[in-house]
Amino acid sequence: MGGYVSIQDNNQKANRVIKELQKLKGAKLKVGVMGENNQQSDEADMVTIASVHEFGVSIEVTEAMRGWFMWKGFPLSPSTTEINIPERSFIRKAFDKNKKDLRKKANRFYTQVIKGNMTAEMMMDKLGTWCVRLVQETIDDVDSPPLSGMTQQMRKGNEGSPLQDTGKLWQSIQYEVEW
Repeated sequence: MGGYVSIQDNNQKANRVIKELQKLKGAKLKVGVMGENNQQSDEADMVTIASVHEFGVSIEVTEAMRGWFMWKGFPLSPSTTEINIPERSFIRKAFDKNKKDLRKKANRFYTQVIKGNMTAEMMMDKLGTWCVRLVQETIDDVDSPPLSGMTQQMRKGNEGSPLQDTGKLWQSIQYEVEW
């Protein structure tokens, strides 16, 4: 009668798991439009656009702005001194709406790290990818407040989400991990 013996070094696996958990200890997952707002680039423009939509803004009308609106065929009334772009939160809204699911998913991934089935990098990558999708879905779903009549006319029939025009904002959503 033949047999075999299997020897596992559980100490090695435990050390590997401890190392992965230590990586997660200080890890931070950032999701949104990344970039420096003080650069002259498309990246900086997208950070500005994202901030404007996330929080809203009031902009004082300048003579240059009046000229631009006139050139576009939308002259401003002399009494218009401010343009208000309303808040259309898509980052905070995505996470507020999905807190419970996010917590469940993070716990499930964390359990996989503890079991040695997933590395810290894999966990953060899966979580980051999932969060990006949440924010992008929220961009697609935002429907209020509606666009102003002027903005609707300028878009010439693009009747999707107020946050969807060129698709650049949607494409700019990404994540990064700080270790």
